[in-house]
Amino acid sequence: MWSRSLRVCGAACASRAAPRTLSPYRGFSTKNGHIVVAAGNDKQFVKVCQVLGLTDLTEDSNYKTNTLRVKHRKPLIHTLSQRLLEMDTADWLRLFEGSGVPVGPINSIQEVFSSPQALWQSKATFGWFLSFYGSEGRRPRR
Repeated sequence: MWSRSLRVCGAACASRAAPRTLSPYRGFSTKNGHIVVAAGNDKQFVKVCQVLGLTDLTEDSNYKTNTLRVKHRKPLIHTLSQRLLEMDTADWLRLFEGSGVPVGPINSIQEVFSSPQALWQSKATFGWFLSFYGSEGRRPRR
């Protein structure tokens, strides 16, 4: 649920919204935007490291389990943050595609409301409004 609200609220919410029991599972800045990376288990953490080209982290005893990653969250997040700043959001999304790690862009308000889904929804809602209320905006009498 929180990742859906990140898509709307943006980077300001990214670090506040991260769950305290998983790491890494939060929003990160990229070269041109923001992305959510949600490694919910040890296998996904390994995949994150592979995609980011940080496989040495998988051998670090501080990051072997989720419990240890949570305990050593600050240095881990710093390392991941620095790496994610090196490329654009779209490039990271392409690299993560098919990895099995839940990731997604954090959209600005403008991006949310100009997305194909939002545009379709607004047309569908307007179409329903016209079919129910008519072009004059009055509810038909029954």
